[in-house]
Order: sequence, then structure tokens, then C-alpha cells
Amino acid sequence: MEFFTSHLASLNPLTVAASAFATLLVGGLWISPLLFSRAWIRLSGIRPGDIRPADQRRNTLVRIATAIVTAALIGMIAEHAAYAVSRVVGAITLIWVFIMLQQLNGFLWRRDPFALFLLVTTRTLVSLLAGGLVFCFWR
Repeated sequence: MEFFTSHLASLNPLTVAASAFATLLVGGLWISPLLFSRAWIRLSGIRPGDIRPADQRRNTLVRIATAIVTAALIGMIAEHAAYAVSRVVGAITLIWVFIMLQQLNGFLWRRDPFALFLLVTTRTLVSLLAGGLVFCFWR
């Protein structure tokens, strides 16, 4: 536990917040009308009327909490990788592969379209990379 607390204490809180914001911004843009919302709605089978305001509030809170924890994790990775872009991108890509394989299992069980799997996992990768690049360029 000391390992994590010492690394977390050494991170700049503003950089963690900026990294969390970057992951939220990129992830939000990814499924916005500007990019892939139509494809996500069509592939997931969720209609806009299916989403209740209470569900949206819970989803927003979970996304914010996830972004903060993700940013802290990315910060520890970036610190360990000496903030070198190639090392941070490599470590994030390995984490993404782990996440992607976990998501693949769920997609296979639900028999979701493969295009939805690609859309979701690519969003995850791009969001993680955005958060990691914040740490590479602002410590």
C-alpha cells in the first residue's frame, strides 16, 4: 500500500484533474453527435428514449469517478516511465489490451456486433492515450 500512496502523493493534483478531464472529454466526444453517436445507438440497440435521467446521472458519476482513478493510474505509469511518450503509450497500450480482452468476453457472450466492440474499445484506447499525453507534457 505504501507504494501506491507514495506515488499518488508525488503526482500534481492539477495534472491528475487535467488528465481526468481529457479522458472524459475524448470519451464524450467519441460518442457525441459530432463523431459516433449514431453508430453507437444503432449498434447497441439503445434508443434515446430508453435512457432515463436517473440513469444518466448515475452514468455521469461513474464516468467521473472512473476518469479520476484512471488519471491517477496513468500518472503513476507516466512517473514510472520517466514521462517518456513512447514508454507511456506502450504501457497504456498494454493496459488497453487487457481491458479489450475483458470487454471481448462480454461482447461474445452477449453476441453484440463486432463493430460495436471496435467502437467501444477504440474509444477506451483513445481516451487512455489522451489522459497519458497530459502527463507527458504537463507534470
